[in-house]
This record gives sequence, C-alpha cells and structure tokens, in this order.
Amino acid sequence: MRNLVVSLLLLLSTSSAFSDHKDLVSLSTTNYPPYFDVNLPEGGVLTDLIRTAFKRSEMALNVTWFPFERAEKYAKLSLKFDGIYSLWYTDERAKWAYYSDPILPNSLGFFIHKDSDMSAYWNMTYLKASAQKIGVVRGYLNPEELENADLNEVVANSDRLNLEALLWQRVDLIVIDKMVAESLINTYFSAQKDSFVWLDPPLEYKMQYLAIAKNAPNAKEKIAAFNHGLKEIRRDGTYQNIMKKHGFDWLLRDQDRWRRNLVK
Repeated sequence: MRNLVVSLLLLLSTSSAFSDHKDLVSLSTTNYPPYFDVNLPEGGVLTDLIRTAFKRSEMALNVTWFPFERAEKYAKLSLKFDGIYSLWYTDERAKWAYYSDPILPNSLGFFIHKDSDMSAYWNMTYLKASAQKIGVVRGYLNPEELENADLNEVVANSDRLNLEALLWQRVDLIVIDKMVAESLINTYFSAQKDSFVWLDPPLEYKMQYLAIAKNAPNAKEKIAAFNHGLKEIRRDGTYQNIMKKHGFDWLLRDQDRWRRNLVK
C-alpha cells in the first residue's frame, strides 16, 4: 500500500512538473534596440508582443539575454531554451526550428559617411564594380543579394562597432537596420549624428520571427499557441496598441509599403 501511495505521489509530481513546463516558454535572445533590449520597457516592442501573444494563449514567457551567436546556439541545442527571437528565415534554420507567423519587419539598407563621394542613391551594379569596403556584423544573416555580390566585407562584432567603423571611415558603407542605426546613433554618437547618411531605397524589408527548436518539449504546441495568440491580439487591436506604446506607430502607417516589398 505504501509503495502504491509513493508511486501515485511521484506520478502526480511528474504530471504537475510536465504541466508547468507545457505552460512555460523559455527563449533566448539578444539586445537589438529599439526592437528588443533588456533595458527597454517590457524588453522592447518585440518582447512585449511575444509575451502578450503567449499570455493570450495562457502561457508564460521566460527570456534570457546573450550575444546573438550564443543565443542562437543555445536555442538550437534546445537543452535549456525552447527557442529564440528574433530570427530571419533561412532554409538551414528551418531544418531545426519551427517558425512562427511573421511578427514585424526590419528595414535593411546602407548608411554612408557624410563625406563619402558615393551617390545618395545606390545600386548593386555600382557596388560590385567599385572597391568600396562594406561593414557587416559577425553572425548576422545578410540579404541574399548582398551575399551574392562578393563585396569587400569588413566584419565587426556588433552594430555599434560597425557604426563606429563608418564614423572613422574605416569602411565606406555599412549594412544595418535603419531603426537600429538611428537608436544607436542617438545613444552613442549623438554629437556626430550628421555624419551618418541613410541611402534610399532600402535594400530589403526582412520579417522577424519567433523560432521554436523542433527538439524542444511540446514544440509544435508552443508555436501553435503563439500563432493563435498573435492572431488574437492583431484582431482585437492589442497588437496595434503595443506598437504605438513603443513608438512604432510609424511602422503601422508604413505597412502597405513594406508588405509589397517583403522578403520572407
């Protein structure tokens, strides 16, 4: 009888732990202001959207912050973390991760130095034919058009260091998200902000996703729960209110433009 009671208690304990785990999603991420950052209110707009979408599906969210390469590695291993945000889509990543529905886009393009002799309007043919040094960030997935251009790349360890290289003209141009660049310039280079010039048009709009590792416990259920919650908060206006709260109402106004030019 005693053994039966112990067995039942163990079973109940295991079931309870499993239930708790099913209702908790642990994600790795990195600092990527103004979209998400450990020091931003609610962790930034993307963190707020993801947490709210999971909450709508009655699931809690735990977030741990790392440098990007480590955050992706930990998510891929799926030992402690279920997944990562945000990731751009690649076929290689899709081998180990389930991707969510799209959340919001990056606007990727080029910044040059104000003293550059480059035209304010770029084209890839010119960049291929020139000897320009282009700054990129280690571990970042760059647009396919850029990767295939075989340009003279100078690798930095962060977007901030990439901007610093441009400021000191160690590179001729850099590839970066426009909003990320403006946030970093205002924070770290405000006295030299006129030195940075954005080139139109954007190289591409790239959608940001939540990715859950296929080996994570209840992976399909967790990605389905997020997608359900995301649809709900879009439907009832919560998504739009969160975007406005974090100062991203401009992206809502601009959505017809980026949806026409969206890259998966």
